[in-house]
Amino acid sequence: MKYLIETFGCRTNQADSDAIASKLLSKGHSPACKEETADICVINTCTVTAKADTQCRNMIRKLRRDYPKAKIVVTGCFAAVAENQSKKIAGMENDENLVFERRPETNFSFFTAPVTRARPNLKIQDGCDRFCAYCIVPYARGRSRSMPVKDVLEQLDLMHKAGIAEIVLTGIHLGGYGLDLKPETTLLGLLKKITPSPSPLPRGEKVDTDHCFRIRLSSIDPDEWSDELIDFAARNKMIARHFHIPLQSGDDEILQKMGRRYTTERYFRLLSDIKSKAPDCAIGADVIVGFPGETREHFERTRQFIEKTPIDYLHVFPYSRRSQTASAKLEDTVSKAEKHRRASVLRAISAKKRAEFYKKMAGKKIDVVIEVNRDKKTGRLKGISGNYIPVLLDGDDGLLGRMVNVTLAEENICI
Repeated sequence: MKYLIETFGCRTNQADSDAIASKLLSKGHSPACKEETADICVINTCTVTAKADTQCRNMIRKLRRDYPKAKIVVTGCFAAVAENQSKKIAGMENDENLVFERRPETNFSFFTAPVTRARPNLKIQDGCDRFCAYCIVPYARGRSRSMPVKDVLEQLDLMHKAGIAEIVLTGIHLGGYGLDLKPETTLLGLLKKITPSPSPLPRGEKVDTDHCFRIRLSSIDPDEWSDELIDFAARNKMIARHFHIPLQSGDDEILQKMGRRYTTERYFRLLSDIKSKAPDCAIGADVIVGFPGETREHFERTRQFIEKTPIDYLHVFPYSRRSQTASAKLEDTVSKAEKHRRASVLRAISAKKRAEFYKKMAGKKIDVVIEVNRDKKTGRLKGISGNYIPVLLDGDDGLLGRMVNVTLAEENICI
């Protein structure tokens, strides 16, 4: 049988989809090519915003039109929070071949060949105990739980032996890794087992790419960066110089209403500390605009804070009311048009900051992991540097999936 998988949302969902694909392959199924008819369609959904819900519903309808006889399995966060009304939402109450499945709470991704990504995700944590006021994810994914350290090390060893050059450690609340394990551990404790102890790196030192692979960390909350974790991540050869640290708002009053556990002062000190120890690292942040009660003055403070803070790019989201969350009880005081205006302002700042970072890195040596497929438009090799710069290079297919050191030229940057 032929299968098709459509994935929405975060890296953790990508890891879940890879696990689903591996399971289907183990049962003798194979992926459907573009010209082939799929017998099974899996939609791994997201529900972090109302827009995500709409995209998922539209995909359900599209796949039913395209594959009228296929079994359609809807899983992921949207399926989890709307399982009792999902068929009604999709307008397909009588479709017996449309199935909604909750994600198993014990599900972790385990590596199996063949390798389909140069930079696969390894989900080592799932769920969240924080319950930020705007976030529905804890209701969709459940309480925080971690893959045992032994299993993580075994998976990394298998992936390394398979020739994978970069592995992305991902989770819904990665900074909470290990707190539920017995004996209890931390993300730093795990990293110490994965990578050698850090030593000072002279600026410009070349990474020995023949004998190591790269670890990239997904999002870690600001209050979970200890001084020891900062030092370890900033100085360790094997950890990518790219850190995603959610901000959500640059105003302390709004942060408090959101249920976040830090202040703007602490956030600024954290980023300044990281940049002082790893000046060529890229730092990204999430920001929500239009949270209930966010006035123009609140937003202006956020804008000014982002302008002065050493953030290199932003993911900006207009606030979206989510049922079950604490903020769903608050009056939505910001119009849709104003939310989009504020989002546009911050995205313009993000574009400027990103361009400035790219320009600063031009002429420097960087380590790039080449993707397993060439760029469709140009036919050139495409890859991602340790500090998250997308590049296009010339070269033969022998470089696909490998890590290479290059001197970054402005014409190589893929914008």
